[in-house]
Amino acid sequence: IKRRFHRQLLDEVKEQLLENSLKDALMEHKIAPITSPTIDVKAIKIAENQPVEYVAEVEYWPPFDVTQYTGVQIARKTTPETTDEQVAQALEALRRQNATNEPVEADHAIAPNDQVTVTYQRTLDGSPYGKPVENVSFWMGVDKVFPELEEHAQGKKKGEHVEFSVTYGEDSPNKELSGKTLVFAVDIVNVEKVILPDLDDEFAKDLEEESLDALKRKIASNIRERVEHDLIADAKNRLLMKIAEAHTFDVPPSLLKEQMKIYPNVEESEVLKMLRAGAVMAKIQEKEQITVPDADLDVEVEKIA
Repeated sequence: IKRRFHRQLLDEVKEQLLENSLKDALMEHKIAPITSPTIDVKAIKIAENQPVEYVAEVEYWPPFDVTQYTGVQIARKTTPETTDEQVAQALEALRRQNATNEPVEADHAIAPNDQVTVTYQRTLDGSPYGKPVENVSFWMGVDKVFPELEEHAQGKKKGEHVEFSVTYGEDSPNKELSGKTLVFAVDIVNVEKVILPDLDDEFAKDLEEESLDALKRKIASNIRERVEHDLIADAKNRLLMKIAEAHTFDVPPSLLKEQMKIYPNVEESEVLKMLRAGAVMAKIQEKEQITVPDADLDVEVEKIA
């Protein structure tokens, strides 16, 4: 049996030895790997009744201590007053969210505040470019996603066909289209009139507020809360960055490389600051034994949602 299953038995023994011994060694030296350890398994020799030696390359945060984090001060920005313009913009957004659509006459010419549904095919150098895009809807004068389409749909009617071209600049994000011209063949599938609700007490009551004035006060309060939340988050971030700047320690190369891929347009020095700030925060939490109760975590997740 030994001869027949020798290789299989050796592999199983190696696997078990590595799993147990590596875990023990990492715990003994208080090392928390940030990547999977690299081990040359084939180089490991196993003999009966003999100790097994192997080399594991592990990348981890080097030991460091955080000492200068108490008494650090920063200036907190003042919460700005909520303006009538901000409230008006929020009210307009609520109107749009609660708008309804109505059919139009067959001879209705597309105009601002119409909901238009189209299907189109793009061609490049006479050949189809991508699959047909079907039943895409946009709100004339409100959705600014495709201004060329809005421009050429203006004044047209349901069932009509329109063609136009778009030439992309050399600096286009889509390199495949740099300097090229796409031709759009568009069929207007449907047109509906968007009806916005009146801004009155009835509108406010539909949103479970007593009156329009009460709704405005509620909106202003929500805006202030969001601004204050953002200012507190900004202050915390600036405070953490200030603490991190007072501590210099090496950052694992693979971690830096990974983050540079995620943030290709950010200077390496700034990415290093962010990584050190995260490590400093974790160290402070460990030293101060800071934990977040599940209930508090659920509340914050709910806020984000």
